[in-house]
Amino acid sequence: MTIDINYVLERLSNQQIESGRYYGIDITKLSKEPGVTPRGLRKQISKWKRSIKEFRDLRYLGKRPPSVTLEEFIEIEARMQSNPIEVKSHVLEDIRADRLGKGLKDLPPSTFYRAMKQTDLYQFDIQSPCEHKGMR
Repeated sequence: MTIDINYVLERLSNQQIESGRYYGIDITKLSKEPGVTPRGLRKQISKWKRSIKEFRDLRYLGKRPPSVTLEEFIEIEARMQSNPIEVKSHVLEDIRADRLGKGLKDLPPSTFYRAMKQTDLYQFDIQSPCEHKGMR
């Protein structure tokens, strides 16, 4: 079965307009409608990206959306900066309670601690001392 380029472009463009990006999950869902495999559709999109400008303008951000939202990431970072000795499990409990209140999926502890580790790394400036002083 051939894949309709206009149909795929329209669906991915709508996804781009709605949320500013698309993920591999979106491709998997999209592949079920025309009756092709997700792998086949990904390969075809890859070919189209090389030759069609509209496909190059679409933003692919990985297989799945991140488990931790930007607001949660900022909250973790802010709480760790304001009180570095705060018990991390209390922060996790607060985020879980907030997610339950919003009707969202529960946040696994491993994902929370991974995000916490990323906020720790984010606090370090990646520029070298020479770049700070304008020596480069």
